[in-house]
Amino acid sequence: MDPEKEEDEKKKTGLWILVGLLLIALIAAGIWFLNRDGDDDPADVQVPSALVGKQVDRATRMVENAGLTPKVTETPHESAEPGEVYDVAPEQGAWVAPDTVVELFVSTGPEPVEVPSVVGLQRNAAAQSLRERGLKVRFEEQDSDETKGKVLAQDREAGEVVDPGTVVTIVISNGPQEVPFVVGMDKASAIRAIEGAGFKVYIVESDDTTRPEGEVIDQSTEEGQTKNQGDEIRITVSTYVEPEETESPTESDSPTESESPTDDESDDLPIP
Repeated sequence: MDPEKEEDEKKKTGLWILVGLLLIALIAAGIWFLNRDGDDDPADVQVPSALVGKQVDRATRMVENAGLTPKVTETPHESAEPGEVYDVAPEQGAWVAPDTVVELFVSTGPEPVEVPSVVGLQRNAAAQSLRERGLKVRFEEQDSDETKGKVLAQDREAGEVVDPGTVVTIVISNGPQEVPFVVGMDKASAIRAIEGAGFKVYIVESDDTTRPEGEVIDQSTEEGQTKNQGDEIRITVSTYVEPEETESPTESDSPTESESPTDDESDDLPIP
């Protein structure tokens, strides 16, 4: 064969081989393109909005309906109601792969608090200590010789764990009491007033006065003075009795001298 013809045949053969390889590459590229969608991951889905504020059961269903996997984490929360979703991760509205775990943070209510000891404190300091822990305060007054406003007792023991907003009643001293001023009262009223204020009564009687009988003319305390509960208060009660007026004797007719016998009558008298 002519060498030139042989060279041409080789060139043609190489060209056809190159064309065939190109066709094979194009076919492979087409197959890859056609099958590309099937090889990709499934399309992302969106985390539902408005999960925060929903009750946990409702929020769980919303996550499941979106093709995601809910996970519930319960923790205390100072403002969210028990069972209420207060946070979400990933955040609401985020695009994530199907079956992604969505964590729902659910409130168990406010975190319990420990009751402090306030016995011995003054009223305002005790109230502030309780309120700082989220507790409410109720006051009761009690007769006591302790300083006015001092806390004598509390109805919740120190260290007791309670829910925020629990009412703690504290008993407050109303301080030493003012002794009623009873001078001028009658005896019975004075006794009622003094004993009613928590004091004892010691009675002294005196007739060294012109005040009516039974009236209180003096007491051992000044007006406005305070004393400890149970102290004895002395009162002085008048026993004066106004003397009755006696009628002065009236002038009676002077006795008449017995009439002397007349001379005529004397004649008739027997001679001794």
